[in-house]
Amino acid sequence: MGSALRRMQRAYRPVQNFNVEERAFKEISRDKPTPAPVHPGKMKGIMDEIKRDPDLLTKGKLDPKTLENMSKVFLTSHGDNPVVKSIKKDLPTDRRGHEEYPYGMDESVVVPPGKASMRQLLDLLSNHQSKPRDFTADKLAAEYKLDIVDVRNVLEYFKPFQLHVPKKKEQPKLPPLKYLQKKMDDIKN
Repeated sequence: MGSALRRMQRAYRPVQNFNVEERAFKEISRDKPTPAPVHPGKMKGIMDEIKRDPDLLTKGKLDPKTLENMSKVFLTSHGDNPVVKSIKKDLPTDRRGHEEYPYGMDESVVVPPGKASMRQLLDLLSNHQSKPRDFTADKLAAEYKLDIVDVRNVLEYFKPFQLHVPKKKEQPKLPPLKYLQKKMDDIKN
């Protein structure tokens, strides 16, 4: 699809660039568009302001006397001037990246009641796995301030310490011709 689009662009380019200068000069010589008229409500407000203060049109310009007075203004301060210290930090010399978190994410310092961090969950599971009679679901729920139903579900379904390795089917390696002959026999049967 991309190559077809490129071919179409190559074919279109001469047509696009045909008579460019004349079209550009025609666009430049065209009269500039006139701005849209001011809304009557806004124009009425402007005219009312001008009627109230006729000098409004000349207020934007400063007269020479004002400029002269402004050049005579000086600012003096009294009291102690605070010393501003510029803090220049050296660039880091250690090029190692940021430290990795032990569980792949930043752990919160404060864990609200009814919730548990990853570290707490793994501690809970390891305690229960090492001594299931001492660390029952009820005791763990009380210790970590969790709901007992949630603790039971975690103990039953969350199994990070178990490793499941799928069984491999052992097939003897056959030479290529015998392998093909076996496949042909399987197809016939």
